[in-house]
Amino acid sequence: YYVGLLNQGIHLKNLHRYAEAEAAYRQVEAYAQQQHDDYLMGYVHSNLAQALLPAGRMAEAAHYAHLTLAWLRRVPYANGSHDMYAVLTGVAEAQGHPAQALAYLRLATAYADTLRNTEQHRQLLQVEARYQSHEQQAHIVQLDLTNHLKTRQLWALGLGLLLTASLLAGNIGQYLALRHRAEQLCSSNDQVREQAQRLTMLLKELHHRVKNNLAIISSLLYMQASRLQDHRAAQAVREGQQRVDTMCLIHQRLYQTDLITAIDLPPYVAELTEGLLAAYGFDPAAMNLHINVTQPTLDVEVAIPLGLILNEILTNACKQAYQHVARPRLALTLGPDAVGALVLDVRDNGLGFEATALPTGSFGQQLIQVLSEQLGAELTVDMRAGTCYQLRIPPPVR
Repeated sequence: YYVGLLNQGIHLKNLHRYAEAEAAYRQVEAYAQQQHDDYLMGYVHSNLAQALLPAGRMAEAAHYAHLTLAWLRRVPYANGSHDMYAVLTGVAEAQGHPAQALAYLRLATAYADTLRNTEQHRQLLQVEARYQSHEQQAHIVQLDLTNHLKTRQLWALGLGLLLTASLLAGNIGQYLALRHRAEQLCSSNDQVREQAQRLTMLLKELHHRVKNNLAIISSLLYMQASRLQDHRAAQAVREGQQRVDTMCLIHQRLYQTDLITAIDLPPYVAELTEGLLAAYGFDPAAMNLHINVTQPTLDVEVAIPLGLILNEILTNACKQAYQHVARPRLALTLGPDAVGALVLDVRDNGLGFEATALPTGSFGQQLIQVLSEQLGAELTVDMRAGTCYQLRIPPPVR
């Protein structure tokens, strides 16, 4: 994620959107400090220096350029000295120090010449490698010709041995067939176990790739929302991003655990709830939040639509329930009832909707209704004291 954020900052810098680029770099810088990632920190400082110079923040640009040069001396295989001396040249010129600017310019030129010499040396090595490869190919052709002649001789010898061996084959053929059959029966259990392990690995890889693709889609939606001027349109795109994140979270949990067709439900519900509250600016620790999930696992075919329904219910609560509530309260329970039906109950202490103002025509409410029908579930909404959504999914038919 943070490597992608660094690339996003570089893209913004190339578009001359220096303030947005700096904001992205600062997030990556904080992560690199937390992880003690000196390599990532070096690239962040390098890009900060190049973004702050055209923004007119000379002292900061010089500071980060010196930090980057110190990093490059610790990491000899990284490049960038030329760019940093170019930044220092620009700073010195802007501050009215022509002699210092000239000294930095000479250093930048020297490093640029070093890079060109390195590239020429690399090209020379490539030409030499191609020549050696050509010589080796010619030698291989000669060896193939020699091997072909020897193979013909071996075929002639093998034909004679085959005639001799055929005299013995009649006596031992049946014994070998019976022995082979016994070995197959002994190894059948191991083969089934190995195939099951391979299938598990393939399914985990599939979930991993689906999660990565959904994460890319979420990032694209985030970038699109950040560029929209229309607040309602940006909000709609962000809600779409949250729906994608809800599905992404399921696939992430599927490839991180030994379960491949079901998810560990309690941590998934907790992470989804706390993530949505944080996205809308609520601190879960400052709320009266109660989450009680007694269903340990859930099949992925039910978990995905159920997660989307929960996402829409929580989104409605965050957007509309707590506008005039001093101490927000949210109670979420999920588990089986006495007859085995799965019951989701979400209650808040908001103002609720007027009886005639329930937004049944909104996309979120329509999505809740469609997904409830897909699960064959019964949905009830009570707005007498806050808002309470209750979804009852009947037990599967045995």
